[in-house]
Amino acid sequence: NVVGGDETSISTLNSQDDVKIIIDISANIPDSYIKDTGVKIAMYQKLSNAKNDEDLEDIMDELLDRFGDVPKVTRNLIEIIRIRNKARQIGIDEIRQKGNSLMLGSKYGENNIKYSLTNEHLRDILTYINNVLDKILVTLKIK
Repeated sequence: NVVGGDETSISTLNSQDDVKIIIDISANIPDSYIKDTGVKIAMYQKLSNAKNDEDLEDIMDELLDRFGDVPKVTRNLIEIIRIRNKARQIGIDEIRQKGNSLMLGSKYGENNIKYSLTNEHLRDILTYINNVLDKILVTLKIK
């Protein structure tokens, strides 16, 4: 599940998603960017099916080519999908922000980690989460 500032517009992503991401950020494809509902649903489906960074870069290129500059809330959505993919690799199935705390967890009780967020982290929460997951991935590859 991906929950952001606009749950209804990203509900398409919830169907196959096994990583629950709850953070205080808007992430969607606005009507002003893609007006046609069918095209927008197809784009959400492509995002939902993206398995790696290459897939996400292809989608970003398609958005730029077809619709012009990608809005911040849509770039946020793409970053959340990137985070979802990394979390899957690690075995994390929940990422939850609550106030100034960030929790990464597993339904099996493994990999449960809690981070305190500074104001700097909160200003760019997606970059912070990506960096945390990258560090975990590097650590796991060393072992």
